[in-house]
Amino acid sequence: MILFSKKKDRRMKDRQRLQKIDVSVLSRVVAFAENVMPLSGYSAFRVKLITSAAKKYADGIANCEPYYLLIFAGEEERKYLNGGYAAGQTAAFLRFLGLQARVMASVPGWMRDEQKGERCVAAVAFGQTVPDKHHKHKEENHELPCICREFSDHWDEEVLELAKEKYPLHLANIRIVRENHCICLMQKSLIGKKTQIAEFEAGVAAAQLMAAAEELWIDLTTINLGEPRCLVSLCRKRDLTDLEKAKRKGMIEQMPPVLKAL
Repeated sequence: MILFSKKKDRRMKDRQRLQKIDVSVLSRVVAFAENVMPLSGYSAFRVKLITSAAKKYADGIANCEPYYLLIFAGEEERKYLNGGYAAGQTAAFLRFLGLQARVMASVPGWMRDEQKGERCVAAVAFGQTVPDKHHKHKEENHELPCICREFSDHWDEEVLELAKEKYPLHLANIRIVRENHCICLMQKSLIGKKTQIAEFEAGVAAAQLMAAAEELWIDLTTINLGEPRCLVSLCRKRDLTDLEKAKRKGMIEQMPPVLKAL
């Protein structure tokens, strides 16, 4: 009886942490995910929102979110890169709306409602409330809004520091390199399935870095530096023209270098 009572109390507490989200807000989230521009090439995502998963799997699973946004892609190249980026951007959008969200490191089998010629490449779990103490801590550490800060040549360091502070970066298969006024997400291994995982991690990390840059009032964009192991390179929009000119002339490495592996 005691074990049953404890289990029942735990379930009640878990349910109390679940947010009821208006249908109009859920529609905005789905529309946002469907319209995320891909990082590389072309991607046509199919987005599916699951709202009953938490009820179905509530028994025996603690801290289960009530909403899951699944992202499906076809056979196009870089689908894991673009899927991870779409998931990361959607998670950032949910946080902007005041909703707790996380990109799932892997997609469980019971979520993979795949159709012919497509695959579930990413999932975002959301809908849990944030404990009051977390809100209080966040408010105490929140800087004043609408203040533009200029970081000059150290912008990349500031973006990385804020991203590490606010967003969990799980980088088992990629490494981040600051090089030649860019932030490069480099693939560690070129072998087998790890390539897909590295692409997914790079996409999520790129979204988190862009979200951190936006908080710092820094506009980032992508640039192709021609490095084989580099999955994504990010630079400031204001530097893009100069970097592309230097690349065409083969002089990009002659620009004042900034190189640091993290």
